[in-house]
Amino acid sequence: MSQPFKEHGETRIIDCSLPGIVHLQMQGPWNAELIAHSDRLIDGQKALLDENQAWALLVEVVGSALCTQEALQAMHLHASLAQRRVATAWVLAPSVEGHRIMAFMLRETYAHLHGAMDIFADCPTALLWLQSQLAKTGAP
Repeated sequence: MSQPFKEHGETRIIDCSLPGIVHLQMQGPWNAELIAHSDRLIDGQKALLDENQAWALLVEVVGSALCTQEALQAMHLHASLAQRRVATAWVLAPSVEGHRIMAFMLRETYAHLHGAMDIFADCPTALLWLQSQLAKTGAP
C-alpha cells in the first residue's frame, strides 16, 4: 500500500483584515500535497464569509515559487471548483526563485478558468487590484 508523499514547502493564512480577501502565504518548492493543505486553509477562511459573498484570493510567494507539475494540476482543479471566487492575485517578487518561469506556468494553469487572475511584484498592488475586482461585483 503506497503512502502519500510528505508535504514539501510551507503555507499559512495571513490576517488580511480586508473584507472578502483571503491571503495565503506560500514558500516553495512545493508539491501537490502542500496544495491540498493550502486548499483546506483557504476553505477554512471561506467558511467565515457570508455564503453568498464574492471573494478573492491573494497568494504571496516567498523564497521559491518552484513546484511540481502535479501541484499545478492540483491548483487548476481547486481553482476550477472555487465558487464565488472572482479573482486570484499571485505575488511573485523578483527576489523569488523561479518567479519568471512560474509566472508563465501560472498563466497557463489559470487560462480558461472563471474569475480574473494576475501576477504582481508586491502585495499592496495586488491588494488594490483584488479590491477593484471585488468592487465590480458590488461586494463591500
